[in-house]
Formats: sequence, C-alpha cells, structure tokens
Amino acid sequence: PEPFLGRFADLDDAPVSVPFSDYTLSRRWKNGEAPAVPTRDFVSNLYDEEILAVDQAFAHLMEGLGTELEGTRLAFTADHGEEFWDHGGFEHGHTLNSELIRVPLFVIGADVPTTRSTTLVSHQDLYTTLVGWGGAEPASGTAGLDLTSLAGADLPARAIISEGLLYGGDEVSLIRRTHRLRFDLVESNYRLFCVNRE
Repeated sequence: PEPFLGRFADLDDAPVSVPFSDYTLSRRWKNGEAPAVPTRDFVSNLYDEEILAVDQAFAHLMEGLGTELEGTRLAFTADHGEEFWDHGGFEHGHTLNSELIRVPLFVIGADVPTTRSTTLVSHQDLYTTLVGWGGAEPASGTAGLDLTSLAGADLPARAIISEGLLYGGDEVSLIRRTHRLRFDLVESNYRLFCVNRE
C-alpha cells in the first residue's frame, strides 16, 4: 500500500503489472519456467515493501497500546513463508521447503523473558502458550508445549511436523534439530537433509 509502494521497487521500469492481475508468476514453478532476474528482483522488492508496511503497522499498534502494555503479552508469527524462486517456485503452498515453513515467532510482554532461541517450535506450541496465558487448559490430546515456562531452556528432543499443500500432491515434513525428512505422499519418495540450526 501507499506510501510504501515504490520504496524499493522501481515502478517506472516494472516488468510486471502491480498489483498482479493474474497468477502467471505463481504458475511458472509448475512448468519449470522462471522469470528473468530483473522480474524476480522486482517482485522480491515489492515483498520487502509489504514487510515494511507490516513493520510500520506493528509499530503503530505498539504505540497505540502505550502504557496499556503493562500486563499484556503479544505473540507475532506467520502461517507460512514465501519462495522467490529459491527452488524454482514462487509464493507458497507448493512445497514444504524451509523458506516456506520456517517462520518467525516473537513473544513479548509481561513475565516473558528476553531471550533468543533457535530451538524448534511449532504453532501447536503457540496454541498451548496462548491458552495457558488465558488461564485455561489446552484441549485433550494437544501436543504443544508452553513456551513461556520453557523460555531460555532447550525444549525436549522431538520432531516438528508440517503437512499438506495447496497445489499439487501432499507432502509431509518431519524436522529434528539436525535433520529434515520430506516425504512425497503421491510419488512415495523421500528426501533427507542435514540442517544447521546455529
């Protein structure tokens, strides 16, 4: 949105129309065609402008809360990342590659220690944490851990699972601290990756 549009992307030399009028770019991953580097850079710069817009909106929220932040806790995360042709694709929903499933999680506020961790967590943990903040118990059978009580400490060794795709056949991704296994449920094949979390 304005006033961020054009901050990083040169709109006078735009290789694609803004806003995107169709899904030409998002479909190209399926047939292996990738746009030229200037187009990829332009689209990535547009996304950076969206990040800046969200950053400013979050700052506005924090300023608006002002002193009301006393006793307040906030969690900031995303449901998915975006691919910019890192592996030949664009947008999200077509693979479980790291750029799509590794998302930020910030938890701030009263009684939340200030720490940074590379420990694997999932949205199930966020659910359990938020329910706990509200003074309730998580639903029976929930696998999530309360991140507040574990902040600053390593979580137990466990696997984090991501599954499902919007486009194409289904996949499952199982991540441990040092390895990630991706299993294609349609093709019945798998890939094992070594992961550096430091």
